[in-house]
Amino acid sequence: VNPCKKGLWIWGQPVKLASDYYCIFVDTEGLGSTQRTASCDMQILSLCVLLSSYFIYNSLGSIDEQAIDDLHLVLHLAKHIQVKSWESSDVNTTSPELSQYFPAFLWVLRDFHLRLVNEAGEPITERQYLEGALEPIPRQEDKNKLREVIKDLFQSRDCATLVRPVVDEAELRHIQNLPYESLRPRFRSQIEAFVQTVFSSVRPKAINEQPVTGE
Repeated sequence: VNPCKKGLWIWGQPVKLASDYYCIFVDTEGLGSTQRTASCDMQILSLCVLLSSYFIYNSLGSIDEQAIDDLHLVLHLAKHIQVKSWESSDVNTTSPELSQYFPAFLWVLRDFHLRLVNEAGEPITERQYLEGALEPIPRQEDKNKLREVIKDLFQSRDCATLVRPVVDEAELRHIQNLPYESLRPRFRSQIEAFVQTVFSSVRPKAINEQPVTGE
């Protein structure tokens, strides 16, 4: 019930990915906590997308309307992030302007149980599943606006699915104490593919095509 972490949590040791750059992992508390305001959620989300070159968002189950609606904060990012110094405070930054400063986006679906097939029953990839979920819905302008903003801001995007790691509910409550070998084989293969995707996709953070050094 209570969040496992509050605010931002930074991995204590950078991970060396190449001879000339390191990766720093940043984790956050979940958005929408009853113990936090929407303003606090917005600050956390804004800070994460500005610091990151690769943004991993995880949710439970499939991508349905509720899952997409849970990302509603992205609608307000343009109001909280400014990419230029404007003389007039009335000018808002548009999504296309912001997109070049935004990280790649990976949506991870935990406890995923659906078959990845299209309407004809043909197999599809996880990325195709994501793109299909972000397709506009006829006569649903409000819902489509959120879909368009997600696609505009996160132009490099992908999806990864993970089955439930164990079957037994009791084991799930204490999963941190279980040996890795006791987890479901399919989950282990998916998590290993996920890790490979992350490490092969992470790039140095850059603004205006210049690496951010922190100096």
